[in-house]
Amino acid sequence: MARTVAGKAAPVQCWPVPRPRREPIPDDRQATLPLAKAPARRAAPTPEAIAKTVTDRDPSPVGMPELAAITLRLALPRAVLERLRARAIREQRKLEALVQEILEGAAK
Repeated sequence: MARTVAGKAAPVQCWPVPRPRREPIPDDRQATLPLAKAPARRAAPTPEAIAKTVTDRDPSPVGMPELAAITLRLALPRAVLERLRARAIREQRKLEALVQEILEGAAK
């Protein structure tokens, strides 16, 4: 008997019982279809293509669309940083400009 709450019968939840799946019986009347060919995959992009896509997303400084601005944080040994700063002071340049020049020269 179903439980009653304040004289009312509580609804009984019945879930349908899943039936086991049967394997289809092969039929001689049905022809076997050839398997579909997998779609052709594009070649993996080259590192240069990936770099161009990422660089295109970088912001440009105002009025210089040929440049891309990035933020770079370096952790250098103190002795190296002292030599870089001394060179920048001798050349009366900013440290950032000196590092930029060094990186541009190394990338060529």
